[in-house]
Amino acid sequence: MRTIEIVPAPLFYNGETLAEALPEVVEQLNLKKYFKIIKNHYVVRSVDGTGFNVPENALIIFPESMGINVKSVKELSFYYDKDVIPYMFFDKGWYNMPPETSEPAEVWTINVNNQLAGYYFPDKRSLLLSDWTHNLSCASVAIDIMPILFKEINLGPITEKMEKPKYIITLGADPEFEMLDEENEVVCASVYLKEKHNSVYTQIGTDGHDSTLEFRPSPATSPEEMIRNISLLMKEFYNEYRTDISAQGDDEAIGFHIHIGIMEAESKTLLDINVTSELIRMFSDFLGKPLRHLNGSARGSYDQVNSYRKNEHGFEYRALSGSILSSPKLTYYCFKIARGIIETYLENIGNKLTYKIPLGQEDYENICGLTKEEYYDFVSISNSMWQIDKYNIIGAWIGEGLKEEISNAPEIKEISKPIIWFKDEWNINVKLFLKNSLEPLLEDLDITIPITLFGINGARGYVSTIPIDGCNLISIAEFPNYHSDLVQGRTIPIGIPKAIRSNSPEYSHEALNNVVDGIINYLKQRDL
Repeated sequence: MRTIEIVPAPLFYNGETLAEALPEVVEQLNLKKYFKIIKNHYVVRSVDGTGFNVPENALIIFPESMGINVKSVKELSFYYDKDVIPYMFFDKGWYNMPPETSEPAEVWTINVNNQLAGYYFPDKRSLLLSDWTHNLSCASVAIDIMPILFKEINLGPITEKMEKPKYIITLGADPEFEMLDEENEVVCASVYLKEKHNSVYTQIGTDGHDSTLEFRPSPATSPEEMIRNISLLMKEFYNEYRTDISAQGDDEAIGFHIHIGIMEAESKTLLDINVTSELIRMFSDFLGKPLRHLNGSARGSYDQVNSYRKNEHGFEYRALSGSILSSPKLTYYCFKIARGIIETYLENIGNKLTYKIPLGQEDYENICGLTKEEYYDFVSISNSMWQIDKYNIIGAWIGEGLKEEISNAPEIKEISKPIIWFKDEWNINVKLFLKNSLEPLLEDLDITIPITLFGINGARGYVSTIPIDGCNLISIAEFPNYHSDLVQGRTIPIGIPKAIRSNSPEYSHEALNNVVDGIINYLKQRDL
């Protein structure tokens, strides 16, 4: 039995005013190790009142300002369900109308349970949060979330030299579902999907077996971001079709493949992963075997706990059933476990790694990074999945309220941003460069259909279908299928020469920048 003496918290800490419940959070998490400045109700407005001034190495709760003008370059989403989060937790001291003269700062947006809860300024290493410490109820939520947030933004103690990560781990997935009609009967996906989705290349489409519906969410670097990306596709699907999907798996052999990629952090070069038997055994022990009972009756020969496949971005673990998608929380835990396995594996190359069989809470904590609460939640959900409605997947992911709102909407609106498709053969690093360079630029353009970058045969020479510096121009009409896609508005096709796609040494960095400039200029002119 532990006895804890509760004493009044100080109102001052290192000369900085700490009101409300901030002292409790400072003490509990030892925040003085992480920040030089800790304040709440702090005015971040600049001296002349025309902008804002965020100090370096600062934690500011409920900042007061005439406005925060920011540009979000990354979103971090966290999910908290231990208790109801008090509404005051999300109260913001900044206003929505910043001065016109203020320059936007690049920030990471912090969302908690899909509500804006703060900003991270990576260039200043500072956090501006909503009223996380308004009272002890808010503070208890902050104490749970802050360590996870710190890990996600790689925020270590300021007294220690923060080592740059050696690797960037990317997560992806291609979950499969059974498509339902208005009567909740399983139907052939390729028959019911509209032409713009009836493909193996679109984010919503079919897989190699055209009866199966498949989602291909954008990759991410965190489990939270993966959950968000899947949710966006759920919204897009329901917005378009007004019907649900099934994860039962008794009619179709639906799977949930988790994709893993590893990049060298400094160069952003994708590494060729040596998928060892030891690595797959860890995936089997921590994911495949514990969740094997969730396979639907149609899974058949796909029920293999050691199943994996190498691919261009790394590898995919293929043992899990699509029924896992019935629970967004269980899906989140699967991504977190997968990422934890990879992190632990990379940290222990050359060393012996041991864990108990059968697995226990400490093993999931040490190997996968699950907290005690997350472990027992993971076990509880996986053991009670028979109680979960596997025919109401959309409702589980976006909520019944949003389903009703979409169903009652007078018109269907496109809610997904344009994506980039790559056809034919590409060097993986060229694909990553173009994807990472183009996506932020495309956000500012009013384009509602995907961009298709396809390959032009090397025998044609250094040619392209749009003006690109250094390339000879040829007509898109020379490619009838792509020309038809352009005319009918299915996609905007752009032909790229093989020398660039294959990353030939003579056409390297400058040529890729020319491609990016050429595409953006073409789209701007086209839009006008």
